[in-house]
Amino acid sequence: MPYSLQSLKSICPHSLASKDFTVNGMKYSKNKDGWYESEANSEAQAAYEQLKANNRTYQFADEKTKKQIAYISDYYLQTVPESVKAAWQETLEETGVNPFQTDLSSTLTQLSVEQDFQTGGNDNIFGETKESCLAAINKILERIENPLAAVTDERAAYLQQEKEFYTVLASKIRE
Repeated sequence: MPYSLQSLKSICPHSLASKDFTVNGMKYSKNKDGWYESEANSEAQAAYEQLKANNRTYQFADEKTKKQIAYISDYYLQTVPESVKAAWQETLEETGVNPFQTDLSSTLTQLSVEQDFQTGGNDNIFGETKESCLAAINKILERIENPLAAVTDERAAYLQQEKEFYTVLASKIRE
């Protein structure tokens, strides 16, 4: 748990200025926000951030995340031709992009939900043919280029990854 310098000074006012210190064998240092936190907490936070970053990709994702990607992919691809499913898998492996990151909503999901509301229950955005899949990919790429709301830096980076993924997927479907 991070401690502010003020709260630590109230506990031990004479020995703290801005130096690192140890309490009961636990080393405390200032973090980037100026709060004191234990070395163990800093290491755990760094490990968590690395895991999160890895799971934003396909190639470095853990097995649980790869299973989630497969499950969600199967849902969206249930009616498409086998060649499109194969192209999707090749695109995942080639680009390394996770199109379903847990902390960001995918453009595919957004368009699928919109279609579901517009049609009263049909969220099958890809359809059943290569042509319908390419049309859906064009819609996705159009939305990536023209988002409906302001985009954060994190979202912009994700949209670039999505654009790469769907551009490669479209070229593979056309082959």
